[in-house]
Amino acid sequence: MKKIILNFEKKTDNFKDLVQEAFNMNFLNFLLSEETYSELEKIERINTFTKKY
Repeated sequence: MKKIILNFEKKTDNFKDLVQEAFNMNFLNFLLSEETYSELEKIERINTFTKKY
C-alpha cells in the first residue's frame, strides 16, 4: 500500500483550510517544518515527518 505524504513545509495564507481539507479526505501524513509543526503538534491522529537529520 502506498502512503501519501502532504508537504506542509511552508505556511501559506490558506494553511488551515488545506489541513482541514486533508483531514476531510482522511490524509493523515504530513511533511512539516519547524514553523508548521508548532501548528499541528497537539493533533494525535496525524503522522508527522521532517527533513531534519
